[in-house]
Amino acid sequence: MTTKTDTRQRALQALAALALVLGAGAAQARGDVQWSISIGAPVYAPPPVVYLPPPRPVYLAPPPPPVYVQPAPMVYGYSYGYVERPHHHHHHRRGWRDSDGDGVPDRYDRRPGNPWRY
Repeated sequence: MTTKTDTRQRALQALAALALVLGAGAAQARGDVQWSISIGAPVYAPPPVVYLPPPRPVYLAPPPPPVYVQPAPMVYGYSYGYVERPHHHHHHRRGWRDSDGDGVPDRYDRRPGNPWRY
């Protein structure tokens, strides 16, 4: 069994060597190669100066003028003609009343507008 293993290893080594020899032809040097040699320290060049235009001015609208409201004049004494009567505000508590008169409050009534439900 050692002879088969040795034969396989040698065949693989030969294939690898052949691949290296054939691949070396593609890595040939060309005639337009450029070389550069620099002697000394690198030269520092500051970045270019960029000039920006000044920012645009911001204009704000002036505040509106104040509004002065003069209170209505108070008149003392008797008034003749139209008399303004106080308004009576009716506060209805929804659900506490019985709109159809059947004895069941509207909040518990399944049909609050039907007095003949029974």
